[in-house]
Amino acid sequence: MVWFQYVRAVAAGLAICLTAGAASADMVVVRVKGGTSLKPGQVVATGAAVTLPADSHAVFLSRDGRTVTLAGPYSGMVAEPAGGSPGGDPKTVSVLSRLITASNADSSALGVTRAGMFSSPYAIAMSGGPHCQVPSEKVRFERELGSPEERITILSAGGAGAKSVWAEGEALLDWPAKLPFAEGDYTIGSNDRPKPVKLTVKLVPAEIKTPGAIAIWMAEHDCTNQASRLLAELR
Repeated sequence: MVWFQYVRAVAAGLAICLTAGAASADMVVVRVKGGTSLKPGQVVATGAAVTLPADSHAVFLSRDGRTVTLAGPYSGMVAEPAGGSPGGDPKTVSVLSRLITASNADSSALGVTRAGMFSSPYAIAMSGGPHCQVPSEKVRFERELGSPEERITILSAGGAGAKSVWAEGEALLDWPAKLPFAEGDYTIGSNDRPKPVKLTVKLVPAEIKTPGAIAIWMAEHDCTNQASRLLAELR
């Protein structure tokens, strides 16, 4: 026999239904549009009852990177995402919730980049820091459009180096072909910046393919800005 226990939802108008004796696979609201009471970063249990008015939609992300999109008008449960049984670390839900909530407070982190900036989550920022790269994506640096010519020096931890000239006005610069791109630390210098920065490259495993799963991996490996930008692209 199925018993339903109703608890007060974080947002008004949301009832969460939990099946007694069964494990609940929590999901996180990634994106919302329209007049729904759901909020980005809100945690919702699979099987929860939600209501979406007309001309609204919501995207939910599971802890293993699968997504569910619901479009209004809709009144019913959040179904288990397609693609198999729930997996992933349950703690991931909390990590995603904090990341999405914080990113939503700062719209620039949710894919709404500064004027003139390229929006790819895989482009390397010239500020350095951790950078997670998908092997299938082209390796490129990014900066603001309209910037002056810049001379870049890249030095790996092993001592190998390469130089590139960033043409005036260009937002993107390819990683130099003569320097193999691999996991590890690099020092990036520029004649147009005060001092060199450290870049730490981490390669996303090839078996992780869906955008949601890639974003989760990024968040777990300190590439939070990239994860935020990738999550913003989920529809």
